[in-house]
Amino acid sequence: MIEIKNLSISFGDQEILKKIDLTIRENQITIIVGQSGTGKSVLMKSIEGLIEPVEGSIVIDEKNLFELNKHELNETRKKMAMLFQGSALLDSMNVYQNVALPLIEHTDLSEDAILNEVTEKLELVGLKEVLTKMPSELSGGMKKRVALARAIILKPKYIIYDEPTTGLDPIIANEISNLILKLQSQYDIASIIITHDMDCIRKIKGHIIMIHDKKIVFDGTFDDFNNDERKIIKEFVK
Repeated sequence: MIEIKNLSISFGDQEILKKIDLTIRENQITIIVGQSGTGKSVLMKSIEGLIEPVEGSIVIDEKNLFELNKHELNETRKKMAMLFQGSALLDSMNVYQNVALPLIEHTDLSEDAILNEVTEKLELVGLKEVLTKMPSELSGGMKKRVALARAIILKPKYIIYDEPTTGLDPIIANEISNLILKLQSQYDIASIIITHDMDCIRKIKGHIIMIHDKKIVFDGTFDDFNNDERKIIKEFVK
Protein backbone atom coordinates (compact mmCIF):
# COMPACT_ATOMS: atom_id res chain seq x y z
CA MET A 1 0.00 0.00 0.00
CA ILE A 2 1.13 3.54 -0.79
CA GLU A 3 0.12 6.21 1.71
CA ILE A 4 0.61 9.86 0.78
CA LYS A 5 0.15 12.23 3.67
CA ASN A 6 0.06 16.03 3.75
CA LEU A 7 2.22 16.16 0.61
CA SER A 8 3.22 19.60 -0.68
CA ILE A 9 5.58 20.15 -3.61
CA SER A 10 6.98 23.45 -4.87
CA PHE A 11 9.51 24.47 -7.49
CA GLY A 12 11.03 27.63 -6.10
CA ASP A 13 8.15 30.01 -5.40
CA GLN A 14 5.73 28.01 -7.57
CA GLU A 15 3.48 25.73 -5.53
CA ILE A 16 2.51 22.61 -7.52
CA LEU A 17 0.70 20.39 -5.00
CA LYS A 18 -0.72 21.41 -1.61
CA LYS A 19 -1.37 19.07 1.32
CA ILE A 20 -2.26 15.97 -0.73
CA ASP A 21 -3.66 12.99 1.20
CA LEU A 22 -4.07 9.81 -0.84
CA THR A 23 -4.05 6.05 -0.28
CA ILE A 24 -3.24 3.69 -3.16
CA ARG A 25 -4.38 0.23 -2.16
CA GLU A 26 -2.90 -3.10 -3.23
CA ASN A 27 -4.48 -4.83 -6.24
CA GLN A 28 -6.54 -1.72 -7.04
CA ILE A 29 -6.59 0.43 -10.16
CA THR A 30 -6.22 4.09 -9.21
CA ILE A 31 -6.76 6.62 -11.99
CA ILE A 32 -5.34 10.10 -11.37
CA VAL A 33 -7.03 12.66 -13.59
CA GLY A 34 -6.97 16.39 -14.18
CA GLN A 35 -6.25 18.94 -16.83
CA SER A 36 -2.70 19.40 -18.14
CA GLY A 37 -0.48 21.25 -15.70
CA THR A 38 -2.38 20.26 -12.56
CA GLY A 39 0.51 18.29 -11.05
CA LYS A 40 -0.37 14.71 -12.04
CA SER A 41 3.08 13.96 -13.43
CA VAL A 42 4.76 15.70 -10.48
CA LEU A 43 2.83 13.43 -8.11
CA MET A 44 3.86 10.41 -10.18
CA LYS A 45 7.54 11.38 -10.02
CA SER A 46 7.35 11.93 -6.28
CA ILE A 47 5.94 8.40 -5.84
CA GLU A 48 9.00 7.19 -7.76
CA GLY A 49 11.20 9.13 -5.32
CA LEU A 50 12.42 11.48 -8.05
CA ILE A 51 10.97 14.68 -6.57
CA GLU A 52 11.25 15.39 -2.86
CA PRO A 53 8.38 17.28 -1.23
CA VAL A 54 8.74 20.41 0.85
CA GLU A 55 6.30 18.87 3.32
CA GLY A 56 4.62 15.53 3.96
CA SER A 57 5.50 11.90 3.35
CA ILE A 58 5.09 9.00 0.94
CA VAL A 59 5.03 5.65 2.72
CA ILE A 60 5.37 2.55 0.52
CA ASP A 61 4.80 -0.76 2.30
CA GLU A 62 5.41 0.94 5.65
CA LYS A 63 8.66 2.60 4.53
CA ASN A 64 8.89 6.38 4.30
CA LEU A 65 10.38 6.96 0.86
CA PHE A 66 12.30 10.09 1.81
CA GLU A 67 13.88 8.62 4.91
CA LEU A 68 15.53 5.72 3.04
CA ASN A 69 19.20 5.53 2.17
CA LYS A 70 20.21 5.04 -1.47
CA HIS A 71 20.28 1.23 -1.27
CA GLU A 72 16.90 1.05 0.50
CA LEU A 73 15.39 3.46 -2.03
CA ASN A 74 16.64 1.35 -4.94
CA GLU A 75 15.19 -1.79 -3.34
CA THR A 76 11.83 -0.08 -2.91
CA ARG A 77 11.91 1.14 -6.51
CA LYS A 78 12.27 -2.46 -7.69
CA LYS A 79 8.69 -2.97 -6.51
CA MET A 80 7.55 -0.33 -9.00
CA ALA A 81 7.50 -0.21 -12.79
CA MET A 82 6.74 2.64 -15.14
CA LEU A 83 5.08 2.71 -18.54
CA PHE A 84 6.32 6.00 -19.96
CA GLN A 85 4.15 8.13 -22.21
CA GLY A 86 6.63 7.76 -25.07
CA SER A 87 7.35 4.07 -24.28
CA ALA A 88 11.06 4.92 -23.67
CA LEU A 89 12.45 1.95 -25.58
CA LEU A 90 16.19 2.08 -26.21
CA ASP A 91 16.62 2.66 -29.94
CA SER A 92 19.96 0.85 -30.12
CA MET A 93 18.51 -2.38 -28.70
CA ASN A 94 16.10 -4.83 -30.28
CA VAL A 95 12.86 -5.89 -28.62
CA TYR A 96 14.41 -8.83 -26.81
CA GLN A 97 17.23 -6.70 -25.40
CA ASN A 98 14.81 -3.97 -24.27
CA VAL A 99 12.50 -6.37 -22.44
CA ALA A 100 15.34 -8.47 -21.01
CA LEU A 101 17.29 -5.48 -19.65
CA PRO A 102 15.71 -5.41 -16.15
CA LEU A 103 16.38 -9.15 -15.75
CA ILE A 104 19.98 -8.75 -16.88
CA GLU A 105 20.52 -5.81 -14.50
CA HIS A 106 18.73 -7.15 -11.43
CA THR A 107 18.76 -10.98 -11.52
CA ASP A 108 21.18 -13.89 -11.94
CA LEU A 109 18.96 -15.81 -14.36
CA SER A 110 20.58 -17.81 -17.14
CA GLU A 111 20.27 -16.74 -20.78
CA ASP A 112 17.74 -19.51 -21.42
CA ALA A 113 15.65 -18.49 -18.42
CA ILE A 114 15.72 -14.84 -19.52
CA LEU A 115 14.65 -15.83 -23.04
CA ASN A 116 11.75 -17.83 -21.61
CA GLU A 117 10.63 -14.91 -19.43
CA VAL A 118 10.87 -12.40 -22.28
CA THR A 119 9.00 -14.69 -24.68
CA GLU A 120 6.27 -15.30 -22.10
CA LYS A 121 5.74 -11.59 -21.43
CA LEU A 122 5.73 -10.69 -25.14
CA GLU A 123 3.19 -13.43 -25.78
CA LEU A 124 1.06 -12.02 -22.97
CA VAL A 125 0.93 -8.64 -24.74
CA GLY A 126 0.33 -10.26 -28.13
CA LEU A 127 3.78 -9.72 -29.66
CA LYS A 128 5.63 -13.02 -29.53
CA GLU A 129 6.95 -12.68 -33.10
CA VAL A 130 8.91 -9.43 -32.70
CA LEU A 131 11.93 -10.53 -30.62
CA THR A 132 14.55 -9.38 -33.10
CA LYS A 133 12.83 -6.23 -34.39
CA MET A 134 14.20 -2.79 -33.61
CA PRO A 135 11.97 -0.09 -32.06
CA SER A 136 12.08 1.86 -35.33
CA GLU A 137 10.29 -1.07 -37.01
CA LEU A 138 7.36 -0.95 -34.58
CA SER A 139 4.16 1.07 -34.64
CA GLY A 140 3.22 3.29 -31.70
CA GLY A 141 0.85 0.69 -30.31
CA MET A 142 3.45 -2.07 -30.63
CA LYS A 143 6.00 0.07 -28.80
CA LYS A 144 3.51 0.54 -25.93
CA ARG A 145 2.99 -3.22 -25.70
CA VAL A 146 6.72 -3.94 -25.73
CA ALA A 147 7.15 -1.33 -22.99
CA LEU A 148 4.40 -3.06 -21.01
CA ALA A 149 6.17 -6.40 -21.36
CA ARG A 150 9.33 -4.76 -20.00
CA ALA A 151 7.37 -3.13 -17.16
CA ILE A 152 6.03 -6.45 -15.86
CA ILE A 153 9.17 -8.54 -16.43
CA LEU A 154 10.29 -8.19 -12.77
CA LYS A 155 6.77 -8.89 -11.49
CA PRO A 156 6.36 -5.50 -9.81
CA LYS A 157 3.87 -4.79 -7.06
CA TYR A 158 3.00 -1.36 -8.49
CA ILE A 159 2.83 -0.12 -12.09
CA ILE A 160 2.56 3.57 -12.96
CA TYR A 161 1.10 4.29 -16.39
CA ASP A 162 1.89 7.79 -17.67
CA GLU A 163 -0.79 8.76 -20.23
CA PRO A 164 -0.88 5.19 -21.66
CA THR A 165 -3.25 6.00 -24.55
CA THR A 166 -2.03 9.47 -25.53
CA GLY A 167 -1.08 9.76 -29.21
CA LEU A 168 -2.70 6.47 -30.22
CA ASP A 169 -5.64 6.07 -32.58
CA PRO A 170 -8.93 5.05 -30.88
CA ILE A 171 -8.68 1.36 -31.83
CA ILE A 172 -5.11 0.95 -30.53
CA ALA A 173 -5.92 3.06 -27.44
CA ASN A 174 -8.80 0.69 -26.68
CA GLU A 175 -6.44 -2.30 -27.06
CA ILE A 176 -4.01 -0.76 -24.57
CA SER A 177 -6.86 -0.16 -22.08
CA ASN A 178 -7.93 -3.80 -22.49
CA LEU A 179 -4.35 -4.91 -21.93
CA ILE A 180 -4.11 -2.92 -18.70
CA LEU A 181 -7.26 -4.70 -17.48
CA LYS A 182 -5.84 -8.08 -18.56
CA LEU A 183 -2.60 -7.55 -16.66
CA GLN A 184 -4.54 -6.38 -13.62
CA SER A 185 -6.58 -9.60 -13.62
CA GLN A 186 -3.55 -11.89 -14.06
CA TYR A 187 -1.10 -10.31 -11.62
CA ASP A 188 -1.34 -9.00 -8.06
CA ILE A 189 -0.59 -5.44 -9.17
CA ALA A 190 -1.64 -2.02 -7.97
CA SER A 191 -2.05 0.05 -11.14
CA ILE A 192 -1.69 3.83 -11.03
CA ILE A 193 -2.87 5.46 -14.25
CA ILE A 194 -2.14 9.12 -15.01
CA THR A 195 -4.50 10.26 -17.77
CA HIS A 196 -6.94 12.83 -19.09
CA ASP A 197 -8.38 10.41 -21.70
CA MET A 198 -12.06 9.91 -20.80
CA ASP A 199 -12.38 6.91 -23.14
CA CYS A 200 -9.61 5.17 -21.20
CA ILE A 201 -11.20 6.20 -17.89
CA ARG A 202 -14.62 4.89 -18.92
CA LYS A 203 -13.12 1.61 -20.12
CA ILE A 204 -11.10 0.88 -17.00
CA LYS A 205 -13.45 2.35 -14.37
CA GLY A 206 -10.91 2.35 -11.56
CA HIS A 207 -10.86 4.36 -8.35
CA ILE A 208 -10.76 8.01 -9.46
CA ILE A 209 -8.60 10.76 -8.00
CA MET A 210 -8.99 14.24 -9.52
CA ILE A 211 -6.43 16.97 -8.95
CA HIS A 212 -7.42 20.59 -9.52
CA ASP A 213 -5.87 23.83 -8.28
CA LYS A 214 -3.07 21.93 -6.46
CA LYS A 215 -5.48 19.80 -4.40
CA ILE A 216 -7.51 16.61 -4.63
CA VAL A 217 -11.10 17.60 -5.42
CA PHE A 218 -12.46 14.08 -5.93
CA ASP A 219 -11.59 10.69 -4.40
CA GLY A 220 -14.08 7.92 -5.14
CA THR A 221 -15.64 5.47 -7.58
CA PHE A 222 -16.01 5.98 -11.32
CA ASP A 223 -19.82 6.03 -11.05
CA ASP A 224 -19.74 8.76 -8.41
CA PHE A 225 -17.24 10.71 -10.49
CA ASN A 226 -19.36 10.35 -13.62
CA ASN A 227 -22.45 11.60 -11.76
CA ASP A 228 -20.80 14.43 -9.82
CA GLU A 229 -22.57 17.74 -10.50
CA ARG A 230 -19.67 20.06 -9.79
CA LYS A 231 -18.76 22.21 -12.77
CA ILE A 232 -15.06 21.32 -12.86
CA ILE A 233 -15.91 17.59 -13.01
CA LYS A 234 -18.81 17.91 -15.45
CA GLU A 235 -16.57 19.85 -17.85
CA PHE A 236 -13.93 17.14 -17.60
CA VAL A 237 -16.35 14.23 -18.07
CA LYS A 238 -18.28 15.59 -21.06
